[in-house]
Amino acid sequence: EKHSMEYYLEAVECGGLPSDSWELGVAHKCLGGYFFHRKMFDVSLERYGEATAIFEWNIDNVQGSEAKHEDLLQCYVHLLDLEDENAGLISDARAELCYKLANCYVQVNKHEDAVLMYREAIMIQTQLHGTDHLSVANTLHNLGNCYRDLSEFEKSAECLSKSLSLSTINFEDENEEVADTLHCLAMTLMSTCELDDSASLFERALAIRKKRLGALDLNIASTLYNLAHILQLRGNWNNSIKHSKEALRIQRMTVGDDSPITTSTLECIGRIHMDKREFENAIQCFNTCVSQGKPKLQRECGIIHKYRGESFKARQMLMQAGLHALHQLSLSESQIDDLDLSNLTTKFQEKK
Repeated sequence: EKHSMEYYLEAVECGGLPSDSWELGVAHKCLGGYFFHRKMFDVSLERYGEATAIFEWNIDNVQGSEAKHEDLLQCYVHLLDLEDENAGLISDARAELCYKLANCYVQVNKHEDAVLMYREAIMIQTQLHGTDHLSVANTLHNLGNCYRDLSEFEKSAECLSKSLSLSTINFEDENEEVADTLHCLAMTLMSTCELDDSASLFERALAIRKKRLGALDLNIASTLYNLAHILQLRGNWNNSIKHSKEALRIQRMTVGDDSPITTSTLECIGRIHMDKREFENAIQCFNTCVSQGKPKLQRECGIIHKYRGESFKARQMLMQAGLHALHQLSLSESQIDDLDLSNLTTKFQEKK
């Protein structure tokens, strides 16, 4: 262990690693653990702080990074322990750490642990700043999203409604923070099939985002996509396809044709055409989706060919769809071929 620590110290002090490299963060983290176990808490705090700053920067800024949230999560856990040694259980620093740790738990799919940390953060924030403080609104927002991921929709709606109320106290009505919470509350209500209320919230969020954000913002596309989905469910196909095409235009100009969210919006447009029995338009959409990595839609192509009396083409497409389904099952029963709607169309609306 001593030799390992000497190696990490050399890595940190010699300057051989870039100052923002993940490897340097790992070295700081290991040194933090070494000093923590020897009760050298001030030195440990410094090392964990350095590691945390590097990990946070990489996760926020390095595209395509293989950064692991587990490393950052371990830093937050130890910083919480060190915070107990310094400032105690009720402090802004501890509230911030609980909040960040909860966000990190969400990223590694430990939602039950995230709930506990969010609730502790809210307890501290309320004691320090009162129930109307913006920090409480932000934490309630993320807690509401976390509950939705756990399918606890009633709790999700309660948290997001409270967050929306507090956001309107802290911001003007047309602030993007308000739009974020409107969008997320709409997602929760859509999950419980409260379509009218959900559509109304999406429309409010869309109006704010169009006014506040640039014309090619993906958050606008996300709200358009989800609103289009609700309108499709309600049979309002013309407005549904209008919103879907607007979302598709934004996605193509920002993330490109090959992005999963672009392909999913094109699939949505295809399904609307299929509902309207506009089979030629539908099959064009589905064929493009297949070429962009959604072979399961060969089934829909096969169904359309069958409707049109094209038996040979229908049989070909349905056989290929069946082979794809068998291949997916052989990979793993736990693998999900289709992305969840909320994850497809919007990043986790996490407030940092």
